[in-house]
Amino acid sequence: MALATGSQFGFEAILIWGALWFFVLMRFGFLASVVVEFGTALVIYFPFTFEGAAWYSGYGYLALAIFAALVLSAFRISLGGRPLLASSRFDD
Repeated sequence: MALATGSQFGFEAILIWGALWFFVLMRFGFLASVVVEFGTALVIYFPFTFEGAAWYSGYGYLALAIFAALVLSAFRISLGGRPLLASSRFDD
């Protein structure tokens, strides 16, 4: 008898997602796991479409813009004040 999870592969998907979340939590930390959950919520709860004429396309584009701004901000912070396109020197 299968569990009532909404689909045939629902239980397996929950197990795989839980294992992925646990891996991110153990390998990269709590902040990374929160970002993964935020990204998942964006994908689930915001209507994404490739058709720009749809009335709901603005909501999906706004969610993508917010997520991209967060990612770019985190990347900028991770550089630690170094310039983005500086020449790398291997003799330092």
